[in-house]
Amino acid sequence: MRIYHEAPNSIFEYVQELTDGDYALVHMLEKSKEYRDHFFEAMRIGRDIILDNSAFELGESFNLALFVDWIYKLCPTYYVIPDKLRDAEATVEMMDQFLKTWPAIEEGTGSKNIGVVQGTTYGECVWCYEQLAPRCDVIAFNKSYGEPEDTLEVRSKVRPEYINKMLEDGIIDTEKPHHILGAIYPQEMRLYTGDKYNLWNYVWYANESY
Repeated sequence: MRIYHEAPNSIFEYVQELTDGDYALVHMLEKSKEYRDHFFEAMRIGRDIILDNSAFELGESFNLALFVDWIYKLCPTYYVIPDKLRDAEATVEMMDQFLKTWPAIEEGTGSKNIGVVQGTTYGECVWCYEQLAPRCDVIAFNKSYGEPEDTLEVRSKVRPEYINKMLEDGIIDTEKPHHILGAIYPQEMRLYTGDKYNLWNYVWYANESY
């Protein structure tokens, strides 16, 4: 597993010492010069960078034109395609529109894309995965599956259950890298061990404090 951790300015360099790459939130690049400087320096020294569309933090994906502008400025290793939290259909529509509108990003920047599996039920997530997988370089599973009214403890068990079932049902493309996007409890990461999880090339532990 490779670890990418979102980090506040005050401990950014310390977090870098513990991780394999850096995780950028696009709205923070707009908001903070200190934050921007951290990532331009990371780019200069050749650190892996994931650029996120900030959908989780803002409640919706960041302004698309400005997001694309930051992809070209930062040339991150990966960028997260705009998505809508818990909405599989809207996420697939957003992916289609984004890739149709900006088809040359990968050629112009060298950046690869990450598609996020959205939905609430297992069936919705399977459908979303099947739409994303052929068109995305990396597939991410977020931490927001299950019902909103469920306790955090209950919701923290939904993602590993869905992932295990997708593996059993032959849904997951084991030739493609995958990303565990955020975590309600970091202990969840202990579940992704053993031979069958060798496909998990990327993992991010969330830190949302600034």
